[in-house]
Amino acid sequence: MVTSGVIAVVGSASVVAGVVAGYVAWRKIGPSAAEEKSSPKAALPLIAGVAAGSLAMLFFLPAVLAPRDRFYTERQALQILAAVNASTFLLFGVYYLERIRSLASSWHRRLFLRLVIELLACLVVIAAGVRFTVLSPIPGKEIPLEGWAWLATLVWMLVAMNTVKLLDGIEGAASILLLVASVAIFYTTWGTEEYFLQTFAIALGGASLASLRFTAYPARWSLRGPGSSVAGFVFAVLTVLARQKSVAALLFIFPLALVLIVLAGAVLSGLERILFSDRDQT
Repeated sequence: MVTSGVIAVVGSASVVAGVVAGYVAWRKIGPSAAEEKSSPKAALPLIAGVAAGSLAMLFFLPAVLAPRDRFYTERQALQILAAVNASTFLLFGVYYLERIRSLASSWHRRLFLRLVIELLACLVVIAAGVRFTVLSPIPGKEIPLEGWAWLATLVWMLVAMNTVKLLDGIEGAASILLLVASVAIFYTTWGTEEYFLQTFAIALGGASLASLRFTAYPARWSLRGPGSSVAGFVFAVLTVLARQKSVAALLFIFPLALVLIVLAGAVLSGLERILFSDRDQT
């Protein structure tokens, strides 16, 4: 069994690297730069945490994780880690590089470019082995996807990514979603010999904690643009890797429920102003 020491090292590496990267980026921006509230650098704590957690996993992968893992060989785990990190940097770069911004001067061109990059990022991890193999519409019923596995996984990941983007502007929501997903999957994989997935969930949990340090209320940064894209991407990867599809479905519903709560609050606030406007005038 994977020792608690491995879990502690991977999680700590993710948290420390993410917090350090966040503070370095924040100091370079300057706390007085209000226009940088939604800077692409807000994604750095999450990206650095994922990268550091992956590096820590590489140290334990040959001797501890891979030999006894139920589903993934060492080669498969390496492919997945490499693909996830490459894709997160790709998602970050398309928003941050000024040269890419200049290529997409209008909003619809920027939107098209971002969708293409998101599609490419998903295809990279799918090619590395992150994909659904069966569909479970009801408990106890499994339908092999076979040749449809790529398409089913791609659709799920794109929808999951863009659902997380609905949390833009809600301080800390995307990071909390990723943290909840990580904890839930870590709990459900305990004792199942899914050592790679369990440790990967801890790495993402540490990265989300580091991100929360800067995006939770009162937030230094707003996790928009590349931040929500990266959060949505790793959330989608985590839910695909989780073989408990009921857990994946529940975690997918979470952001929709949160958005509905926020919208309901806004509607009630508007109704209150309309119905009791005379009180404001007194």
